[in-house]
Amino acid sequence: MVREAKRVRVSNDSDIARALADVRADGEPRIVEKNGEELAAIVPVDYLLGSAMRRPSEEDVERALAAIGAWKDLVPEDFAERIMERRHASPPSKPIRL
Repeated sequence: MVREAKRVRVSNDSDIARALADVRADGEPRIVEKNGEELAAIVPVDYLLGSAMRRPSEEDVERALAAIGAWKDLVPEDFAERIMERRHASPPSKPIRL
């Protein structure tokens, strides 16, 4: 089911209008902040319609359903044991810094 996005009207001389024009020009999303708080994102329409608002295709549904049974023959205890073995067999990853 495709959701209809709410619409907001913007005057041509506002900061938001310039940000919208920039997003349209370079296709890069923008984060809208107020007093250091992230409030919203401005994304290109193609991005929004291509992902968040897109209805899954028949192929998408088939692939998802096919993946459901992919591990049906797996014995949970064996799987957990293999994970623990591999965890202890290799050194820990370096911490990720953001």
